[in-house]
Amino acid sequence: GKKELAAIKKFPFKVWRFDFNLLRREFGNLPTPHNENIPGRNMLLATVAASFAGRIWVSALEYEVIDQNADKSKRFFREASKTLSRTFDKQVIVETPFLHMTKAEIVKWALLHGVTKKELLATTTCYDGKVKNCGRCFTCLKRKIAFDLNGISEKYASDPYKNRYAPGMVQSMKKALLHRDFRVHTRKHIWEVIKVLDLFYGKSRL
Repeated sequence: GKKELAAIKKFPFKVWRFDFNLLRREFGNLPTPHNENIPGRNMLLATVAASFAGRIWVSALEYEVIDQNADKSKRFFREASKTLSRTFDKQVIVETPFLHMTKAEIVKWALLHGVTKKELLATTTCYDGKVKNCGRCFTCLKRKIAFDLNGISEKYASDPYKNRYAPGMVQSMKKALLHRDFRVHTRKHIWEVIKVLDLFYGKSRL
């Protein structure tokens, strides 16, 4: 989309651009703020990357590498590496460098390694095709939590903490704490959310 291309132009390093146009309205697979699913996305990206490299990074956070996420699970990384190695007749390793990190920790890591706040703010993660940060999608909620915990403020069309996904995430985390079931929400991720809610609402909702 236009906002993604605008973000790429601001990067202080060279970025190779490939146009595939696989996501199209007539195919019925365009993501939206209320449906962020792009089936097979990481496998498609890894396949393209394998044409140029033998070691491929696919971003998946600590709490995303679970069996429920078909193209972010440990099995995906293992099977994708095997399949692409056979297909390209070379060793291909598909991995995530952020396996043990949350989004907030990645933002902190970036700041400690020379990435400026201005450069981070130039990025875009929102699934709305018209505005930079809609505030309505789950990705905007995760982005705001990560940025707020690192002292980075930015504008949203609507408050992500009041969007339709926030209550569900809090309820899911309450159940995880109650049953000590941390397969989906890790302890570290839960405490990050508690911290940011305390920071902006005084008393945690968890």
